Amino acid sequence: MRVRGLSGYVQAATIGALAFAKGSRLKAVMLWLGMFLSTVMIATHGKVYVSEDGNGTVAIRRLGLWAYLIMLSVVPMVLVVVFGVTFFIALVWPIGAIYVPLVASAMLLLLTAWVLAGLIITLQGRPTGASIREVGRETPKGCRYGIGNLAQRPGTRWSALFLVRDAIAEMPAGSVLCAVAGSAELQDVYVRRGGLSAGKRLRVYRVI
Repeated sequence: MRVRGLSGYVQAATIGALAFAKGSRLKAVMLWLGMFLSTVMIATHGKVYVSEDGNGTVAIRRLGLWAYLIMLSVVPMVLVVVFGVTFFIALVWPIGAIYVPLVASAMLLLLTAWVLAGLIITLQGRPTGASIREVGRETPKGCRYGIGNLAQRPGTRWSALFLVRDAIAEMPAGSVLCAVAGSAELQDVYVRRGGLSAGKRLRVYRVI
């Protein structure tokens, strides 16, 4: 099921945070904002899916310079939202014009610290030697799409992988699907159950 609204992005981010936190609620909270912003960024130039049972999620996005530039548009959107919320608060509870930028700056500082905490946890959880990019020398040329935010809610199985299968069915012929597995075991699952080919440094790919 493709996600199109804010509630769906929240659900996808929650599944991702719980999955990558590996059962730790505290880590899930620290990861959540980063996962949410990542989901929104991907949605600007890709598709986000959540399984019907609400246990799995995956995102398919177009790779390339133009796609990354579109993703960066989320940053000014966040700034507008933060200053807009602060201005609204100032209208409801007058605090003086001088305090509006101070409150907004404090909010941005807290949000930045939240995202950085999640990023540190994510980097610590990456397997040694894993690539930071989906594309390598072994990746076939063509119109490339990346699998991102592939996650399964702890204690459940396979619905995220089924989402990948359904997403692949919607992709045009000749597309190159790329991803980086979270572990050697997951890379093996991609190859055996997802029909992808193994690349170097835990990368996988498939020509549709």
